[in-house]
Order: sequence, then C-alpha cells, then structure tokens
Amino acid sequence: MPSLPPFRVFLLGGFRFEQLGQPVPLPATHAARLVLAYLLLHPEFPHDRAELARLIWPGERESEARRNLSKALWLMKQTFPYVTNTRKEIRLTPSPDLWVDVWAFLSARQRAEETEDKDARIRACKEAIVLYGGPLLPGYEEYWVRRERSRLQKLFKETVNCVL
Repeated sequence: MPSLPPFRVFLLGGFRFEQLGQPVPLPATHAARLVLAYLLLHPEFPHDRAELARLIWPGERESEARRNLSKALWLMKQTFPYVTNTRKEIRLTPSPDLWVDVWAFLSARQRAEETEDKDARIRACKEAIVLYGGPLLPGYEEYWVRRERSRLQKLFKETVNCVL
C-alpha cells in the first residue's frame, strides 16, 4: 500500500487539517472533532471506548454515549485516516506522515529543556514560539480542553521567557 502524503493537523489557534498544503475538511460534527482532538492530545496509548464516550458525552446514558462515539468515529474516519479501533479501544495509528502542531511544539520545548548548550536552547525555544499558533482549540469550552489550553499557554509563556 503506498504511503499517504504528509498530513498536518493544527490544534493551536484553530482546528484545521492540511494534506500537501491544501485544506482538508474536518470531521462533520463537533463531537467527532472532540474525539479526534482528545486522541491527538493523548496519543501515547489506546483509550477505552466506554471511558472516552463518558468524557465526550458526560450526561448521556452509557449505551447512548457509546452509540454517539461509534457515529463520531465513523465521521472522523471520513477525513482522518490515522485512527484504529476495536470493540474495546481506540488509538491513533502511528505514521511518519502525520504531523501535529502540539506535538511539534512540545518536542521543541523538550529539546530546549534537555540541552546544556545555550544557543541550542534558544533556537529550540524560538522554534516552539513559532509553532505556537495561538490558544488550543479556540471556541471549544469542554473542561478537559480548557485545562489543556491553560497548560499549553503556561508552557508558551515559559518558552517566551527562555529567549528574553
């Protein structure tokens, strides 16, 4: 199977996709976008379907939340091919063709923190500053989004102080 062209996801300053520099439609519903955002912000392990359904639809009965999650996954996969799921779990499919601005920002920050070289630290901080396109998912006001937005804003302010 041929490799997909590079796929870029932007969560900072607004939610958008690009493939080969061209816009790609986001999943059709707010709920599908929330599921995808959560997976992108927590890519390191698979997520239990029932727990994810409760997070995205906290006021719904479990059966309704799980049905909503199945629909959201179907919608998400129409425009975002990097998700795999089983009856129990959902996870991002690792791919060198997938680039996410939050991941790149955090990676630059980590390089800045780990280096002893002052010039390398400043370069990494400047890279992180450029990658920070604005607040995480503006317009999304779910608790977990606000918490992550606040964490990333704090890291950005610390990064700015690195170059001052």
